[in-house]
Amino acid sequence: MNIAIAKPRPNFRLEQALIACYATVLASEAAILIFWYATEAVDNSDPLSVGLGWAALISMVVMLVYSIARRSKAMKRFAPLKIWLHFHIFCGVQGVLFAFFHCLPTLTAASPAYWMNPGVLAAIGVATVFCSGLVGRYLYSMVPRAMRGEQMSARDVEAELRALPDEGLPPEVKALASGKLPERVGLSGLISHDWKARKALRRLRHLGLPAPTLRLAERWVRLRRRYLAIGLVLPWFELWIVAHRPIAAVMFVLSAVHVALSYLFGS
Repeated sequence: MNIAIAKPRPNFRLEQALIACYATVLASEAAILIFWYATEAVDNSDPLSVGLGWAALISMVVMLVYSIARRSKAMKRFAPLKIWLHFHIFCGVQGVLFAFFHCLPTLTAASPAYWMNPGVLAAIGVATVFCSGLVGRYLYSMVPRAMRGEQMSARDVEAELRALPDEGLPPEVKALASGKLPERVGLSGLISHDWKARKALRRLRHLGLPAPTLRLAERWVRLRRRYLAIGLVLPWFELWIVAHRPIAAVMFVLSAVHVALSYLFGS
């Protein structure tokens, strides 16, 4: 079989190490906070609760670095865009975790009026942005991307597919990349296509291909499957961006109001 050697993905080990590190940090923080709140009577005015509120806000602000990295060539040279995205997700999840425990004394209060507390409204905003981010991350997973994480256009995908040697790929591999989508399909159709693509990649890993061939085949199948859906995914992804940004702006406004009222009235 005559197949060119596929190089490993750049910074793949660093990417996997960072994901493991982020998961460990988040799990440790959650375990510590659960133990602390289970063994101590924490009030909204306690230094721990106030500190968590500030930590949540700082984490949410720091995650905006990803928005800068998307537009900064210097930051892209320093680290691939995918690395910045993982950092963005880590800061977002950490911010939600801290915000939840910061508001926990209020959330467990008996009075329904407490739910109109500016802090609770800010926490709802954080949760809404978080859920919106999950949807966006899922849609982003269906968009073709270059090795460094930058979004690819249909022309970019076509160029890379022409450059990838597919002559020696087994027929089973090419069969996994086949399939067509109708010109118009709803979100449920896109999700179905995505799950078929993920199933195809799982089957690919069970074909017993040599490691270099497997890397080439995975890239080829992934690009082919995403190329079929690129014209249908991008409108949904762009619609999500239009909705996500104002929601995030509202979250930061509510957080600023919460901080201001807390210091003015001690609420």
